[in-house]
Amino acid sequence: MNVPKFQVNVDQARARELGFTQPDVANSLLVLLSGSGQVQPNCWVDLPKRFALGAALNVPDPNTFYGAGPGGYTDYPTREDKVSADAKRLAN
Repeated sequence: MNVPKFQVNVDQARARELGFTQPDVANSLLVLLSGSGQVQPNCWVDLPKRFALGAALNVPDPNTFYGAGPGGYTDYPTREDKVSADAKRLAN
């Protein structure tokens, strides 16, 4: 079965020092991973770099949100991809 896997290695001694129990850690991970952050489209794959450079952002395509397959999640171009494609287009 092709499903994502997630493994957590917890320093149990350190967790106890900080006052965390095993259920505390498990519940925190459950809350963290239950949000939509893991399934939201990644149309801003290089957002900090784009902000730093004042570069244009990718325009999200709502038609690809929450669909089957990678469309809208992993196929947005990075800034470098966009600049390279624009350069090739202008050269022709």
